Amino acid sequence: MLSVMLNCVMKKWFLLLQLLLLAVVVSVIYWWPASPVWERAIGHGRILGFDATSQRVMTISSSNPSTRLSDLTIHRFDVTTGSEVDRKTFAGENNWWVCDCHLINNQTQIFLAREFIDPSKYNPEQEAAGNWPIRPKTYELLDAATFQRIAGPFPFEGQRWPAFSPNGKWIWSILYGRGDITPTALIEADTGRIVREFRPSSGCRPSHAAGFSPDGSAMAIQWIDHTNKQWSIEIVNLPDGKTRFVHTLPNGPWSVINHWADNRLYLETNTSVAPQCYRIGCSSLEVQAGRLGEPREEPSLTGFVDYRVNHLPIMSNWKFVGDMQIQLQHGSLDNKPDWFNATLEWFDEKAGTSLRHPKRVPTMVRLSERNTGRQIAELRSTRLGYPWMIAVSPDCNYVASIQQGYEPTGMGLLLWNAQPGSRWPWAWGAGIGSVIVLRLIVKRLIRSRGIAVKV
Repeated sequence: MLSVMLNCVMKKWFLLLQLLLLAVVVSVIYWWPASPVWERAIGHGRILGFDATSQRVMTISSSNPSTRLSDLTIHRFDVTTGSEVDRKTFAGENNWWVCDCHLINNQTQIFLAREFIDPSKYNPEQEAAGNWPIRPKTYELLDAATFQRIAGPFPFEGQRWPAFSPNGKWIWSILYGRGDITPTALIEADTGRIVREFRPSSGCRPSHAAGFSPDGSAMAIQWIDHTNKQWSIEIVNLPDGKTRFVHTLPNGPWSVINHWADNRLYLETNTSVAPQCYRIGCSSLEVQAGRLGEPREEPSLTGFVDYRVNHLPIMSNWKFVGDMQIQLQHGSLDNKPDWFNATLEWFDEKAGTSLRHPKRVPTMVRLSERNTGRQIAELRSTRLGYPWMIAVSPDCNYVASIQQGYEPTGMGLLLWNAQPGSRWPWAWGAGIGSVIVLRLIVKRLIRSRGIAVKV
């Protein structure tokens, strides 16, 4: 009788041990941070992006990051090996220094802007404080494969971060140096010609963001009426720049135009959920003949920005790459119970830890089908860096990121497999295998010692 009871108790405890081992192994393998395909140290700079073939990733570096009087170099790395294929340096010429660089026209061209800086009047401390004087600028277009000039240089009055149409034919930029007017302009990229200026009036001004139709025949401009608290969308025909129609949006926390895909215009919303914490939502509107359709909320296209934790925000946002929706998230939304947060803060204060506000938080890149919302892959690691330091290849097979604090140069370039496949089969396989091994070890131990217990 005692032997039967002992067998029953031992079986229950052994079953619990097996389930615990299965849960631990599956969880560890599923949540284990991803590793890059390759990594290498680089100088101070940022990612420019992938080329049109997805076989080269490009970065830019400055010869002296502490001053604007420095040369800019574009580096090109092979995706397969990580070796540097070539580089091109754009030096300052007659006090014209490179001030901006972007990949445009489906990754086939480079937009390169220069500004004139008189060294005798240059004040780096003043500019570090955000006081940037308005200087003469030019831009030129380069072939991304050969770095040869295609067009330009043309005079350019625009800002440092203009918007570009997908086909690279149009530039949307705020024009500085016009006094208090500060219009926004539609510029023909191949000629530098200002097709049309959009001037603010009576408290109504255009947003810095714009959306271009996939076929390049139109663009959408968001107008903000600060006096009447109204938002409207103007659809402009291309290439003549004439207004097709203006649609007034219903009242709501509208933010900026994010994208124009298929026949729908995607608009971001911005709602405050706590001091310094905002929820980013999205609604899409069908572009019809003479108006926009009713807003349709897009639940999968949501994000947040939380400035309460660190000087760099916890954030989540999204973008489209081809037929894919890319979700970028740094950290996790602070939605734990207040008592739990208070406990962590108390423990951090007593023990000197950082459980409440960890210094290293993971970044997540999630790929989903744009039309169906079906998740394709998810990449998660503390080494991915911040979302604005990440680029996704046109074929959505690779992710490139910049890691700060990388030894010995202080900055590293990392390449990741964007679609590594599901971890669930491997996690379950390893978990079940671990249980089988445990059972074999215990059975051999029982036999060797002659214990009368069945498991």
